[in-house]
Amino acid sequence: MWTLWASAFFIANGLNNWMPTLYTTVYHLGLKESLRAAAMTNVAQVAVLLICAFASIASAAEFGPWRPSLSVVCCWRFWDS
Repeated sequence: MWTLWASAFFIANGLNNWMPTLYTTVYHLGLKESLRAAAMTNVAQVAVLLICAFASIASAAEFGPWRPSLSVVCCWRFWDS
C-alpha cells in the first residue's frame, strides 16, 4: 500500500508542477492565467480526493473493509473521463 501511495504521490506531484507549462505552451495562456488554471486544477483534485475518501469510508462501514470500495469506482470514473 505504501508503494501505491508513494507512486501516486510522485505522479500527481509531477503533473501538478508540469501543468502551468502545459497551459502556457499548449493552450497559449499567459503566465498569470496558467498559474490560476493550475491552482484551480489542484483545488478540483482535492475536492475529488475528499469525495473518494468519504466514499471509501462509507463503503467500508457498510460492506466491510474487504469488499471493493466505492472509492475505486469513484476514482476510476473520474480518471476515465
